[in-house]
Amino acid sequence: MASTSKLRPKEAKMFRDFGRALRKKFLAKKDAGKSGWDAPDWMEECREQLAAHLIKGDPLDVALFAAFLHYHGERTNA
Repeated sequence: MASTSKLRPKEAKMFRDFGRALRKKFLAKKDAGKSGWDAPDWMEECREQLAAHLIKGDPLDVALFAAFLHYHGERTNA
């Protein structure tokens, strides 16, 4: 069986591009005054925002809320 521990060039590019786009989106939100993601008392709202952004359809917004939950060691469901 072939090893899957290394990314192929297309896979590496996908992660680089997504990371750059996610960083750009985060900084735009931060510059617009949206912050507080690191506060531990907003996990339920974070989950609600994640669900709302799934419906809106922007994968970068979904990824941001998922990243916030991940940072706190939280799950996407309560």
